[in-house]
Amino acid sequence: MELTGLSIGYSAFFTHHPASHLSEEPASDIKTGSEKGAEAIHRAIKTPLYLREDGCRMNEDQFFNELKTSLGQAIEHAKGNQSKVRTKTIAIKELAVFSAEEIRELRLELKLTQKSFAALIGVSVKTIESWERGTNEPSGAARRLLEILRNEPDLAQKQEIVSV
Repeated sequence: MELTGLSIGYSAFFTHHPASHLSEEPASDIKTGSEKGAEAIHRAIKTPLYLREDGCRMNEDQFFNELKTSLGQAIEHAKGNQSKVRTKTIAIKELAVFSAEEIRELRLELKLTQKSFAALIGVSVKTIESWERGTNEPSGAARRLLEILRNEPDLAQKQEIVSV
């Protein structure tokens, strides 16, 4: 499976946060509940704050202009002009398929009980039992995690997820 990611300039991702934490009023005015502090809070809550992915703040006009530029670049890219965009194509390996015996062997290689293995994977003990009996199969995310653990048996210990 191949995926292509598109990053347009430096303005591709934005988040919108209430600016309640930004105020020119002294914190003491806000804490005391003065009229001046109440007005500052009211203004701050009504004023949106736009943050670029790199954390830079922007006002609404800057946000609009950045968004407009990004959209224009996306349209140019769709037309085949790739001069202003960076693309990255990655290949993702197909999900591994595990038999009931392979799941059991992996658990034993990791020296874990069904209960510990279930806690590591984030599923119930009954799920591990059904995988090992062959009555159920792991989902996509669980299959990917099983594959990672098969390829890197010490990973859970290295990441301090499991301690021995």
